[in-house]
Amino acid sequence: MAVASSSRIECFDTRDWRRLWSVPVELTSDAAGPCAFSANGRWLGVSLNSHDAVLLDAVTGRILARFKPPAPPLVLGVEFNRNDTQLLAATMRGLYVWDLAAVRRELAALGLDWSDERSSPGTAPHR
Repeated sequence: MAVASSSRIECFDTRDWRRLWSVPVELTSDAAGPCAFSANGRWLGVSLNSHDAVLLDAVTGRILARFKPPAPPLVLGVEFNRNDTQLLAATMRGLYVWDLAAVRRELAALGLDWSDERSSPGTAPHR
């Protein structure tokens, strides 16, 4: 389970309520930032500073990718499409969509893709 506040995002294991990780956020208001789990539970889409969409590893809290809309608008919401191939960020200027498979292909070509080794069945946090 993820809990977002104006100062941090924390992820807890619902089996024993142990905190798995905590990531600081720097938002422009006192409201909690947007966050959404991918359908498969491996990723968490968040905004850490109100001006970007960030892909976190849901088990470790590690930043996997950071996406910045052009002329950074305020990110109001973050969501994944149904099959986790796109990360969407809603802003006052519109909806921005990133193709995660294409991003991973480009990162892999540079030797920078993130590992999915820990993403075996049963390792994703409970939502």
